[in-house]
Amino acid sequence: MWPDRMGPQDVGAGSRRDAPEPGKGDAGSSGWRVGQGTGGRGGGPPAAGVSQPVRRPMRGGLNRCRPAAEGGAAPREGLELRCLPGPSGAQCKGLHDASRPGGAPVPADAAAGGAPPDGGLTGERAGGADVSQRWTMLAVLFAARTSMAFQFQSVAALSPLVADRFGVGLADIGLLIGLYLLPGVFVAGPGSALALKVGEVRLVVVALLSMLAGGVLVLVTDSWTAAIVARVLSGAGGVIVNVILTKFVVDWFAGRGLSTALAVFITSWPVGIALASLVLPLIATWGGLMLAQGIIAGFVALCLLAFVAIYAPPPAAGAAAAEPGPEAAGRPPLPWVPISLAGMVWALYTAGLAMMFSFSPAWLTSEGWSLAAAGALTGAVMAAYSVMLPVGGAVADRIGARDGIIALSFVGYMVLMPLAIVAGGTMAVVPALLLLGGVFGLAAGPTMTLPGTVLDARNRTLGMGVFWTIYYAVMVIAPRVAGDLSDRSGSSAAALWLGVALIFVATLCLLGFRRSVASRA
Repeated sequence: MWPDRMGPQDVGAGSRRDAPEPGKGDAGSSGWRVGQGTGGRGGGPPAAGVSQPVRRPMRGGLNRCRPAAEGGAAPREGLELRCLPGPSGAQCKGLHDASRPGGAPVPADAAAGGAPPDGGLTGERAGGADVSQRWTMLAVLFAARTSMAFQFQSVAALSPLVADRFGVGLADIGLLIGLYLLPGVFVAGPGSALALKVGEVRLVVVALLSMLAGGVLVLVTDSWTAAIVARVLSGAGGVIVNVILTKFVVDWFAGRGLSTALAVFITSWPVGIALASLVLPLIATWGGLMLAQGIIAGFVALCLLAFVAIYAPPPAAGAAAAEPGPEAAGRPPLPWVPISLAGMVWALYTAGLAMMFSFSPAWLTSEGWSLAAAGALTGAVMAAYSVMLPVGGAVADRIGARDGIIALSFVGYMVLMPLAIVAGGTMAVVPALLLLGGVFGLAAGPTMTLPGTVLDARNRTLGMGVFWTIYYAVMVIAPRVAGDLSDRSGSSAAALWLGVALIFVATLCLLGFRRSVASRA
């Protein structure tokens, strides 16, 4: 504790000692002295028997209850330190936000630059980075992930030309499409562990180079075997990009706008798919398949250069990310149960989405819709889903009801999908599916925040590796199961009913996740 060095003249009037001795009651060169006093805020004595709070403005955000040498944490700018005089010196009563009604108290971790509670003080800086810097980094990460989605969708968008070039059928084209995601089952976990050894940023650069190498290889060869190798090479790089870049978003936005940032980041996937579906066929029609494939490689190269030139890890995450491997002292063990349940929630949510978009066109055509009309309605549902992605994240950040938004979205799917199936070939299916797409999009951002509630900067890389491994495993299995069910039942509606079942299980996993987190508290 500080020595009792201040008299009544130092309290209330806002005066300072002319030459305080370092380390003895000195609150820092840019702060105000806080100590024992008897005067009120205006300099007058308090009422008898009443301890009058001493309120001091914080200049430069560097004042603290105790000197830094004694372990004091620096509060953020705009906060006010309140102390009560005691027999052994100033007794800190915490930091308060002077700009809020009643000077609402601020938790110590938020005052020191940590994550505020939902709906709490956000401020202009997070971990030493201002708002514009965080969103600049998000734009770079968004572009890099968009290039991954663009490359993934390129085979489907150019499938007739790819089949003609290599002399293969649609079954082989399907294999080529699936090979992009298949490495995720085997690469996501080991890749996250490797990131701790070689560095996360370095590994992302290598992953983007792998994507570029795959794009160049398929550009210069007419061999089907080489095309398969190129696809696996690109997919392996894409897996690492997906895992590590998600972790980077959590690093930059942990505690401040995380749901919004993740929702925007997730939007990069449908943006990349839509961009490839719209642009690549036009380019191929105008300049041929080789030009289109050259555009794919060029887009990846451009995003690689942007990442190398612009991206940097946030200051708050730098030290933790630089620590050695999981065997190092101080690195907490992975919370296997909650992170696995979080991975299941996200994987099942995405699988339910895949059921809706992958099998809706076939189901609608079986109900009498034309292929063009079925495709147009599916595209409109995709647009509604994409528009609501950032909305769900922003609402979750503003009101703090992340689980409530996820539950609303899941229940909406389990109610609206059966209604759409029952509506069948009638026009009632249009509003049902459009509303389903919009409601279901709300859950993406809040669902992606689940890992961040049980991981910190020291184990976040490994934890996200586990999270994405579960995702890739489910996404490899679920479409195959849906296809088999559709074949056996003779109707694509079976895949849509499977989606309802998957979302029901996802709801149970969400409940299990919260119970597991509560048991660890």
